[in-house]
Amino acid sequence: MVDADARMQFLEDRVCTLLRIKADKFKKMATHEEQSLPLYKFLQEEDCSRIFFVDGAKEMSCFTMPPANTKKRIVWFAKTEDTKLTPDDMSTKLIMGDMSPKLLENMHAVLEGVYLPIMSNTRNQKGWPEVMAREVLELFHKTVAGVYVALGQSMGMTLLPQPPSEMLVADRSAKDKDRVHVLETAVVTWTNQIKAVLKTDPESVLLQGEASGQHAGPLDGVDFWTSKAINLERIMKQLDGDNIRKVMRVLELTKSPYYTAFSALVKEVSIAHAEAKDNVKFLSPLVDYFKQLHEG
Repeated sequence: MVDADARMQFLEDRVCTLLRIKADKFKKMATHEEQSLPLYKFLQEEDCSRIFFVDGAKEMSCFTMPPANTKKRIVWFAKTEDTKLTPDDMSTKLIMGDMSPKLLENMHAVLEGVYLPIMSNTRNQKGWPEVMAREVLELFHKTVAGVYVALGQSMGMTLLPQPPSEMLVADRSAKDKDRVHVLETAVVTWTNQIKAVLKTDPESVLLQGEASGQHAGPLDGVDFWTSKAINLERIMKQLDGDNIRKVMRVLELTKSPYYTAFSALVKEVSIAHAEAKDNVKFLSPLVDYFKQLHEG
């Protein structure tokens, strides 16, 4: 059990503020023999460099490793060096922060809403060669796009990353070529994502079942077509959005070779969506019978 001291008060004040809980809840955890063990380890052992606090329904907990599959906000502290913490060390040898359960969503929001405007501001690029500034921004846009794609995958969706809004105006300026290059890069990314969805077929369900040692049945086929129909519908809504329409308009005006190919792909999406919807429509009346077969 950890004695209440200045170190504990330091952690308590910050954890309770960030998690918006009463101090009694923290004190209860800190005075519980088993629950306070990670806390004791963090304060007393040099090689224990971090600790995580999570508020539960009835009591809060602390861990020396990030808790898995939590849907709660996490507050963390990390040592800047391996040391046994003293009261004087708390404000100088600790860094802290909090993590939302929606890590990818928050990460994308911060990258796009905070860091991207900072890096895109020409006043922050003073002294940079033009080629360097362009390459840094291009790589950062790819990072933001990658996080957005991963966010969609984590939710079972296909999210098409949007290019920077300033790139959506086609003029005949010197930078027109750079803009078109950025937009064509976005189209290549969308093409790869969409083709991956179009290539999925019911046979993939059978292969996944065999790989996991299970036998896929007709209900799995219904789930496949339902999921594909929903995913393609989301893709169609994104393709019909203002930003992607502007991208296509810019590529059309600049006579980009990607325009024709991507326009054809958009038509393929519409055809595949209609097919998936029809399969769901005609399979739905059989679901009850499929369930009887599955449970029989």
